[in-house]
Amino acid sequence: MSFRKDIVIAWAWCLVLIDAAHAVDFNDLVKDFYSKNISTSLLMTDEEVVQFGFMDFNPNDYIELDDENIGGKGENKLRSDLISLSLPFRYDFEPGSRGNYWIGVKAAYLKHNQDLRFSDDASLPSDKLEELNTILGIGSGYDFNLSTHWMFSAGLYVNWIQYDNSVDFNSSESQALAPYLDGLLTNVDFDVLMAEPIVSINYLRDWGQTHFTLFSKLHYMIGRSFDTEHDAHKINPESWYTTTGVLAKRPFSGETLQGHSLWYRLAQVNTGGDLDMAVGTNRYYEAGIAWLVETPDLGSYVENIGLGININYGSELKGGTIVLLFNK
Repeated sequence: MSFRKDIVIAWAWCLVLIDAAHAVDFNDLVKDFYSKNISTSLLMTDEEVVQFGFMDFNPNDYIELDDENIGGKGENKLRSDLISLSLPFRYDFEPGSRGNYWIGVKAAYLKHNQDLRFSDDASLPSDKLEELNTILGIGSGYDFNLSTHWMFSAGLYVNWIQYDNSVDFNSSESQALAPYLDGLLTNVDFDVLMAEPIVSINYLRDWGQTHFTLFSKLHYMIGRSFDTEHDAHKINPESWYTTTGVLAKRPFSGETLQGHSLWYRLAQVNTGGDLDMAVGTNRYYEAGIAWLVETPDLGSYVENIGLGININYGSELKGGTIVLLFNK
């Protein structure tokens, strides 16, 4: 999601009021903004890239690191302004001699609430912005065993994204400008189709009871909007991101904790294209640890559930959160 919308809209107001002859340049600015927004919504609903939880905290309050890249005073509010839900599902067909086919579906939404101010007068009421990206995707791919330890995977998702925003203009200044913005930057909705090819290579190894996976994955996204007549909403977003890191899972020994395991993950995320500086940087890190419990009584679709901690380092979403995990 775009975390600097108040600045973009303020720029837009200036452009509209100063010189209507710059409409072409203004449309380009709006197109760039929406392209970044759509690409960011796919990034933010990928739980392998960003983990949202139900309780956020600043790790600096508990560990004497004093590192601004791991948390700060404003980050918990930023996380609380975002509501994310992602429901991915993948079905693997019976494996062959060298690999297996799979199909996947996903449903997700990302909601962003923000207070906007267009005056230095703090006594004036703020305007209320609500953005919602709803995502439905379907995909398929193939996992190919290169050797005993190496696996290559390639797949393709097609995502339908519906973008919607609404703004309550509560101050006299913003109400005067509302006619220029409504239908262009505020109170807008349109749809986008995005193709998302994904390739990855993994190295899998067991040391004792611990299962290690070294992974590297590339997502490339390209698409176009539809169901809109406004030129500024006719966008062609294009972006990419990669995740590279290590995953470890170690079961506990003994009958008392049978079916319980510890799960660790460390990943570096790199972004580009319309995702350039989407979260304040082109590179950040995610680290997580969780306690997993196998759930055979819940059926074949839920292998395990877990409770853990995830930490984001180096982005505008920096900080820690407590997370619930499924099928890890």
